[in-house]
Amino acid sequence: MNIPRHIIFIVCAFLLLVLGLVFFRVPVAEPALEVATVDYFEGVKGHYVRPADGESYPGVVMIHENRGLRPEIKQAAENLAKEGYLVLAVDLFDGQVLETQEQARAVTARFDQGRGIANMRAAAQYLRAQGAEKIASWGWCFGGRQSVNLSISGEPLDATVVYYGGGMATTTEALRPVTWPVFGVFGDADQAIPVATVRAFESSLNTLGIENEIHIYPGVGHAFANPSNPNHAPAETADAWTKTLSFLERTLKNIEARSEGANSVELVVSGLDTPWAITFLPNGDMLATERPGRLRVFGAAPATIEVPGVVERGEGGLLGIALHPDFQANRFLYLYYTTARGGETVNRVVRYVFDGAGLTEDRVIADNLPASGNHNGGRIAFGPDNLLYIATGDAGDADRAQDVNSYAGKILTVRDDGSELQVFSYGHRNPQGLAWDEQGNLWATEHGRSGVLSGYDELNFVERGANYGWPEIQGDETKVGMRAPAAHSGPTTTWAPAGLAYHRETLYFAGLRGSALYVTSIKDDGKVGEVRRLVEGYGRLRAVAVHDGYLYFSTSNRDGRGSPSSDDDRIFRMRLP
Repeated sequence: MNIPRHIIFIVCAFLLLVLGLVFFRVPVAEPALEVATVDYFEGVKGHYVRPADGESYPGVVMIHENRGLRPEIKQAAENLAKEGYLVLAVDLFDGQVLETQEQARAVTARFDQGRGIANMRAAAQYLRAQGAEKIASWGWCFGGRQSVNLSISGEPLDATVVYYGGGMATTTEALRPVTWPVFGVFGDADQAIPVATVRAFESSLNTLGIENEIHIYPGVGHAFANPSNPNHAPAETADAWTKTLSFLERTLKNIEARSEGANSVELVVSGLDTPWAITFLPNGDMLATERPGRLRVFGAAPATIEVPGVVERGEGGLLGIALHPDFQANRFLYLYYTTARGGETVNRVVRYVFDGAGLTEDRVIADNLPASGNHNGGRIAFGPDNLLYIATGDAGDADRAQDVNSYAGKILTVRDDGSELQVFSYGHRNPQGLAWDEQGNLWATEHGRSGVLSGYDELNFVERGANYGWPEIQGDETKVGMRAPAAHSGPTTTWAPAGLAYHRETLYFAGLRGSALYVTSIKDDGKVGEVRRLVEGYGRLRAVAVHDGYLYFSTSNRDGRGSPSSDDDRIFRMRLP
């Protein structure tokens, strides 16, 4: 078939325009840059770029793919420097710039790995000498593998970015030197680094307790976002770039509040172990559950109360907390926890009398709720109707979420004395947040898919008797008799949403894997606006509560999947508008 030459010209021009907007976008007011060719390692010359204002900035060692330090890599370094970084694009090929993959394969086949590591370590040390207090590595393809190799070389870094690093280390033994956050971009059609290999990499990071954010983009293959690759996937490349900038801001710049006019974040308490839920007594004292089985009291008379029978196993343990609507008179406090029964675990809700310093068990409100190492739900809260609402997970058996005779994957209601336990809504995977707006509407957060795939986390507008589709539908999919979420994270972004709170037509929820506090506004008819990252920089976030004009939130960095600091876990607060 002969295609007219003017049509070919138009198509090529359009593609060049799209790629330019993705990788070589020109800001309206470009910051001035200092650009230099520098000798940083045994006569090797790198491309060094920094903002020209003389201020201090974190550094990034940028590592090319297997065609050398090409102009496109240098341009990527300059684009990153415009975001406020000192960037040194290294040269691992001693000045060789390659035009074909045959040449690239020949050069990489004889690559001296030991000298390459020394080269990259020298680049990191050069950036420190220029004033960079925090440093990340970032590489594509062959350079992605080298980004990991630099990270496990013994050179102290603050963040690692790897884009489809074929042949990279994936075992816990190899990755043990890494103690800082890792960000990864991969394609599910990549034959050089299959999805199974990516998941092995992610699993090892999780086993080691290393904070990580791994994105696997559907329908794209190897090197889809390389600066010098002619076969870009523009939408995925732009999304990966945006997510990478957010990750670097959080890990290198400690940017915490991203919304306009956001108030400062204050530390309330530190030294906790996986705080799961927060509530407040009428006198203003704060209560927090710790997943290992402790109820903590913060106020005029601080206390630590061990809750008998709690079994912390996987995601199970001491989870939700709720005060009776008439707590001032009856002192009833409700706890949701995992416990052992006959060699197995179950979840239950128990009512206690709380005297300020201890708990006296009054009665079991709901028992034999499905439990597992994952997907225990756990949030409890009294609604405007004075019923206790209980969020349960599917306990690892997705089909039970659709079974109305099972309590798995449900939001349940029960009277305050334990009578009339009923299914309110079903088709949930792992709901962990409940909140009501001023009109009495119920909203809930819910974890989406995981494993080989991720994403499609949900914010749901929940109505009695409704089916929310798990595992039959996800995202924008529809099916007769099933409800789509009010908002979801999409197929490549993971919120892993937990606690949820409402204040003045606005919903706030915590993200575990998303490592952020999210915010969205409520519209009419169960709709919400754009979901935005409001606060980040503290790692995994779990509990959220509103009290006396403040929004409180907790970290969950000691839950086995985060990278805890010496004073984690912590509870913070910020003034609400």
